[in-house]
Amino acid sequence: MSEWYQAVFDVILESYLESLSIEKVLGESLEKDEVKNLLLPWLIERSCYEFAYEAKYRPENRFIPLLGLVTF
Repeated sequence: MSEWYQAVFDVILESYLESLSIEKVLGESLEKDEVKNLLLPWLIERSCYEFAYEAKYRPENRFIPLLGLVTF
C-alpha cells in the first residue's frame, strides 16, 4: 500500500508543480521534497478532518485517512 500511495502522491505532486509556478508563488525555486514538507501541515489537517467525518458517518472506513498519514 505505501509504495502505491507514494507513487500516486508523486504523480499528483508532479502534475501540480507543472501547472503551478512555485517561483511565482514563493519567489524562489524549491525541490520536490521541500514542497512535500510545506504540504505536510495541510495533509495532517485534512486527514484529521476526513477521520472525523468517516468516524461520524462511516465508522468502518475511519482508518483510511490515517493510512495517508502513516504512508506519507
